[in-house]
Amino acid sequence: AVTSILLKGGSTLTGTLPIVGNYQTVNGTVTAGTVAVANGSNNPTAATKEVGTKDYIVSSIRISNNSSETGQTVRVKSVTFTNNGSSSPDDVANLRLVNTNTGTVLNTLPTVTKDKINFLGVDNDILKGNNINLDLRLDVVSGSARDISYDIDKASDIVVYDTLRKVNVLPTYPNTSSPYYNANNTTIGNGKLLVKSLAITQN
Repeated sequence: AVTSILLKGGSTLTGTLPIVGNYQTVNGTVTAGTVAVANGSNNPTAATKEVGTKDYIVSSIRISNNSSETGQTVRVKSVTFTNNGSSSPDDVANLRLVNTNTGTVLNTLPTVTKDKINFLGVDNDILKGNNINLDLRLDVVSGSARDISYDIDKASDIVVYDTLRKVNVLPTYPNTSSPYYNANNTTIGNGKLLVKSLAITQN
């Protein structure tokens, strides 16, 4: 609304202040997509895995498109995990994000240097009423007696895009505060040493 006008040069104001324009409704009927994150089909229980274990699933999430409108496809663009366990980044290697619906490896991180890991360029579409299961797999290379726990710390750590409304949507999660998805801890056990006796023949 216009509440005051400063006039110059002897001009006079005709009309009454304030001058109010027409009200506009923004996004009154448009509904963005609805996305829910839950434990995945391969969600692991708390376990101990020895140094040298390969291709182990430490986190598993299911992302469901619960949108209400026909043709409301959502696209998972990226996923960020944070290790809240006591293990160091170099205790693990060969981290892979796998779509278990198709068996496709979406992204690979051969090594990591931080507790927070970003899988970019995921770009998996989910049709209305469908879901995808994503597993985080890795190799345990060191860190005996330490814990691995790759969680979703922030609600925005899974970036989902509504392809119909052209906006990002914030998923709902099992928890209402950080960590929003809390993976069960994997404890790193000791490696195994194989000792064999050899028969020695004297010449």
